[in-house]
Amino acid sequence: CILLKGRLLKEYGQYDEALKDFNEAIKRENNNAYAYCQIGHLKILRNEKEEAWEAYNKAIEIKPLMIIFNEG
Repeated sequence: CILLKGRLLKEYGQYDEALKDFNEAIKRENNNAYAYCQIGHLKILRNEKEEAWEAYNKAIEIKPLMIIFNEG
């Protein structure tokens, strides 16, 4: 699954590759709140705060009760 691959890449610090996978997941299913949330996490890790909030807001728009947390 592309989401699992993206998550593993993120955990191993391969942020660019992980971002590609999460964006691909969104292309396949544009209402994937989990993928948007993961993009938000990646953007925070890359110090791209404005883009992170955009991704988090999109996740909440899709799934209003989405719990967003920092996975460290």
